[in-house]
Amino acid sequence: PSSRPSPIYSFCSTFLPHGPHMFPHAISHHITAPIRSNPKIEYSDVFDEFLGRRWFYFSQILFFCCITCLNISSLVATAQVADTMMGHWFPGGSAAVTLNFDRGLPHVGWMRWDFSECIKDGELIEGCTPFVEEEEAFLLTVGYVCSVAALLPLALMDLKDNSTTQ
Repeated sequence: PSSRPSPIYSFCSTFLPHGPHMFPHAISHHITAPIRSNPKIEYSDVFDEFLGRRWFYFSQILFFCCITCLNISSLVATAQVADTMMGHWFPGGSAAVTLNFDRGLPHVGWMRWDFSECIKDGELIEGCTPFVEEEEAFLLTVGYVCSVAALLPLALMDLKDNSTTQ
């Protein structure tokens, strides 16, 4: 056995108010008492209890940024899947409104995409993605509109109200 304290002991002595020998008491004091009085404990509340208000705010900001990135990437992926499905199943495929700027002036356009653009010389092109050739324009595709129409009502509800749907 080493005479140096273990990392768990160091963590407990640094961050828990009563030291590691009081760990069960600290947990029961900091966690179970608020559960009895308020059963709604959020992600950052643990940081507030054990590390202080500054870490609470830091974890809130970090959590918000991570969830926002996750939501944006999920919306993009869902819209691309919807556009790909429409490109396969509907005659004429999917469509998009385009907005680009030429010398500072906005130009609005319209474009279509279907799965036939993913086939060249009878071969399937690897990694074919809807509307990928339009790199210098902002696009509002039918897939984005359908995704927002389907998901916005859920986003506006409280989590308890839509947990069954999710």
